[in-house]
Amino acid sequence: MLTHVSLVQADRNTPGYMRSPPETPYVYALENAMDEKAVALGMDPVEFRRVNDPSVEPIGRRPFSSRSLMKCYDQAAEAFGWAKRDPKVGAMRDGDWLIGMGCATAIYPTAVAPCAARVRLTLDGDVRLQCGSHEIGTGVRTVAGLMASERLGVALEKISVEMGDSSLPPAPVSGGSISTASVCSAVLQACDEIRTKLAAAATSKDGPLAGSHNEQLSFADGKILARGGSSANISDVFKAMQIGAIEEYAEFAPKGSTPEALKKLYAGTPEFHGGEQDEDSLKYASAPSSSKSALTDHTREIRVPRIVVFAAGRIMNTRTARPANGGDDLGHRPGAA
Repeated sequence: MLTHVSLVQADRNTPGYMRSPPETPYVYALENAMDEKAVALGMDPVEFRRVNDPSVEPIGRRPFSSRSLMKCYDQAAEAFGWAKRDPKVGAMRDGDWLIGMGCATAIYPTAVAPCAARVRLTLDGDVRLQCGSHEIGTGVRTVAGLMASERLGVALEKISVEMGDSSLPPAPVSGGSISTASVCSAVLQACDEIRTKLAAAATSKDGPLAGSHNEQLSFADGKILARGGSSANISDVFKAMQIGAIEEYAEFAPKGSTPEALKKLYAGTPEFHGGEQDEDSLKYASAPSSSKSALTDHTREIRVPRIVVFAAGRIMNTRTARPANGGDDLGHRPGAA
């Protein structure tokens, strides 16, 4: 396998990406070549990708941490009615619109970095979460709060999230699609340390859940629940411990981190792990992107009314993952001009 990249200086803007992710132009070129090969062979482009889908990374023979690309393609094909697609150019129409359907593979390294977080849970069930990450519009404050809500069994409205200040526990740069994995891992670690202390107190000889085993406990609705059906309010466990709050400071370092990983985090030069960097496996998110495009005969206006992308992993915030309400297949909405 041979790849080659040529860079030529020219007195014009570079025809490349103006910002991240840098993977995009290379994958775009590869996917175009895949389509051209499929056309030359008279093959369906999805089937061409299927027969060329590797079970391991083809150069170093390293395994993928997970790979469900063709399973996702099958789901996308069913959702789009791909079997009814006419591959001939200009063969599909909807009134004045020329209709086209296409597919391509998206790929991006699933990176994660060291991160620190502080979580404080009080007797009243209030939670204060602190992390030096920065909210750039992707919703990291929300997913961090949701992570704490899930692990501590506390309603989201009782959680205050503090971010974006250098006096807070350090976090990696808000870029490279690493914030959710990095921040939530640190929050998860801090919350689990709080859970461990509460569970130990609740199941102690004088605790409200004496006789229960720690591994059989869950946290929900401000309570600690035992598998047998008994429960105890978290506030009662605090009272039994004769304390008003538990605060934990967690330092998360992903698998493969160097011994200096946390020191680098505090120095502002955190390590990135994932993608092709780990020795044991390749960690990439890959998914098919199937789209339906429309081009009007009259004005050459282009619309993309449908696009489906799978393999999203665990959805941390279902609200932002849901598509916006649309109209019909060409984007017409009732009452719209």
